[in-house]
Parts: sequence; C-alpha cells; structure tokens
Amino acid sequence: MTEEIRDRRTLWFGLLPVVAWLVLVLPVVCSGLIGTASAWDQEYFHRPVIHILSAGLPAPSFFDYGSATTPGYHLVLAVLDRFGADDLALRIVSSLFALAASVVLARVVARLSTPAFGALSGLLFLLNPYILGSAMHLSTDAFAFLFLILAIAAGIDIARDGVSMRVAVRGMVWSCAAAMVRQVLLWCAGIPFVAVLLRIGAGLESRKLRALAVTSVMNLPGVLLVGAFVVLWEGLIPPGFRIIHGSGVNSTTPIYVLALVGCWGALIAAVHPSFFVAVRSKQAILCGIGAGCLALLVKSSYDGPHDGIRWGGTLWTVARYTPVIMERSIVIVALAVCGGAVIGAILRLAQGHPRRVECWTALLALALGSLAQTLNTKCFERYALPVVLIVIPIAVGVLLPAVGAEKVPSARARLRFPLAALCLLFIVATADIYLRLGRENPPPPLPHEFRPIAPAR
Repeated sequence: MTEEIRDRRTLWFGLLPVVAWLVLVLPVVCSGLIGTASAWDQEYFHRPVIHILSAGLPAPSFFDYGSATTPGYHLVLAVLDRFGADDLALRIVSSLFALAASVVLARVVARLSTPAFGALSGLLFLLNPYILGSAMHLSTDAFAFLFLILAIAAGIDIARDGVSMRVAVRGMVWSCAAAMVRQVLLWCAGIPFVAVLLRIGAGLESRKLRALAVTSVMNLPGVLLVGAFVVLWEGLIPPGFRIIHGSGVNSTTPIYVLALVGCWGALIAAVHPSFFVAVRSKQAILCGIGAGCLALLVKSSYDGPHDGIRWGGTLWTVARYTPVIMERSIVIVALAVCGGAVIGAILRLAQGHPRRVECWTALLALALGSLAQTLNTKCFERYALPVVLIVIPIAVGVLLPAVGAEKVPSARARLRFPLAALCLLFIVATADIYLRLGRENPPPPLPHEFRPIAPAR
C-alpha cells in the first residue's frame, strides 16, 4: 500500500467517528433532552460548578468548589460561560471533546497499525455507553480521556524511537492537562519513564542515564500541579467529596479492570489473526490462572449504591443477579481469568516482535491506571472501561503490521468478529441511552452527599 493510498484511507476511515457523532450525539444535544447517569452529574454537579467558577472569574476559588476532580474541564467552560455562552453552546463544546477524543484515538491507532483498525477503535470508544452518555451531557470524562490518549501516544513514540526533547515535552504537556482535569490521571506522566525502562530492558536504549533523567524531570510539573491541589484541599480529593471517593482504597478495581479486558479486550484482540492460537498458549494460560488467583483474594460481589463501593456499571449489574460465593462474584472472577488470558495472549504475540516494547508500554499503562484508580473508594465502570478501550487497541495495533502477509486472512475476514461486536454495542448502548432520554430529572442528592449552590443566573 502506497503512502498516498494509506493517507487517503486513514482520512476516510477517520471520518467514521465524526459521522457517528453527527447522527447519534448532536441531535440529542441540540434537543436539550437529558438522560442516563451523566444527567445526574450534569444537573447536580457539573453545571452548578461551571456557574460558580464563572461567577468567580478571574480569581475563582478551587477549595471545595463542588467537584471531586481538579477544575480543568469546568474552568474551560466557565470562561465560555463568562463570555455569554448559553447552556446549548456549553453542551455542544463539551460534546466536541468526546468527538475529538474518538478521532484522536482513531488516528493514533491508525498510525500505529491500519486505517480500518483505527476507525474501529475510535468507534468502539465513542459508542461505549460511558463516553456516549458523556458526549450528550456536561461531563469531565471525554475531556480527560482526550489528554490521556495524547499522553499515552507520546509514551508509545518514546518506546519506539527513544527519548527526544520534543516528544518528552509533548508527553509532559498532555499528562499535565490530563491531571488538571482529573487528578488521578497523574499516573500517565510516568508512561515515558516506563517506556525508557522497557527500552533499557530490551537493550534498545544507548543513552540510558540521559533518557532516565529527561523523563524523570518531565514528571515534575504534573507532580507539582497535583501537589498544589493536595495542599489546597488537604488531601487528594476536595473535602466535600472525601467521604464518597476518598474513604480508602478499593482493591477490587484491578480485578474489575481484568474482567473488562476479558470482555471487551478479547473482542478487540480478536482482530489479530493469530489471537486464537496465542490465547491457547502456555503464557496465556498461566496469566489466566494468575489473574484468577488474584481475583479470589478480594471481594467482588455487588454491594449497591447506598454506602457501597462495588457498583455502577454493566458488569456490576450482571454480578448483582448472578451467583456469589463467599462475597466473590462468579461472573467477575471468571471474566478476570479471561482478562488475564487475553493479556497473556497479547504478551505471547509480542514475544520476539520488533515492536514489542510499544506493546509492553501500552499494557503497563493499563496496569498503572488500574493501580491509580484503586485510590478511589468507588469502583465505577465508567472510570475503567474507556481506559481499556484506549490501551488494548494500541497494544494489539502495534503488533498487526509485522504479521507476514501469507499468514494474514483478508482484512474483511479479520474484522468480521469485532465488527459484529461493534454492531451489538451500537444497538445496546444507543437503545439504552435513547430510552432514558426525556425522563424526569434525577432526584436530588441524599443529605450526606455534597452539592454546591450555584449563583443565581
């Protein structure tokens, strides 16, 4: 395939998320309808916070200001609000963040693999219920994940080509931006450092001390940024939300991430023509057994929204109505075993591959994100699934181009199974979200939940 044809295909495939956004998201935003769990956050948290910060410009207060996160998203929209943007304009801008994230992911994966796989990855990301719902309402999710994608892409570039000052600065800027929207995303600042360590381990890095020094220094701005908010809040989370999200770690989160990999990661990894061979390898079986042993160590039963910490997502809903043994959900444990096997299969495919360091970097990014998310007391699927849908396509995508042509079925055959899953996701996610639109506003928060009082408009 010539570069010209590849560029043309990348462009046309990259437009597919745009078409999906125009057809599925923009009409809902323009209608003013609300629904899904994102509507709760919009009505009782994000919109009031935007108005609070807008009224406080040019020097708003960020102490207990009504959000559990750092204020990057709200501050951007507060500036627009201050300049006269109405609610529709704010929702459209917020929705464009979701479109941008899906297009960027599509282009990143296409650059690393193929245009078709890039488009598939972008569509999967946009059409998953959490990003689709976020795109229809005022929500921090898509804006945060946009910067996360860019930060991971910078880390992958370092894993491939080594450290250059330009790429290191790029990774620093995007990781700081991600942490400014959600403080927990500070972990992505460590991806370049991890990439360097992996290059050293693979014998690919000639200037080891320089590479380690540059990536270490580039971590400092993000650490200082989040550190400033920690000092302001006297903790990792603003005081008003500390009892909800900061009452201790949730050790179930990594297991839940593995379960999501076993569900969605398997569908994405199935694009690789050798996946079903690799998943039967000794490496995949051992990883699956290891994941199962870890899953048995922690509680994974559904415990409900009232003072519970294991709820909020499709898999949690399934776990609620399926058998539980000693507070271990059979479904979550089984899917975690599958997730371990999927990761083992990807590692098997990467073994001896010329781009294995890029694949390892992506998988370690998923591990870093999972460990960081354990600091949140709540294990919500909306925080974990988008990261899986970002990282697994990258980890698999970098392994696709080097597969010998004589062993690769046609592109249409390779994409048939994931495309079927995409169609199912399309139908289920859109049907569920559209059925919720137009319902009455969510009930007000419970007395122990924090809600800011927005200034009169």
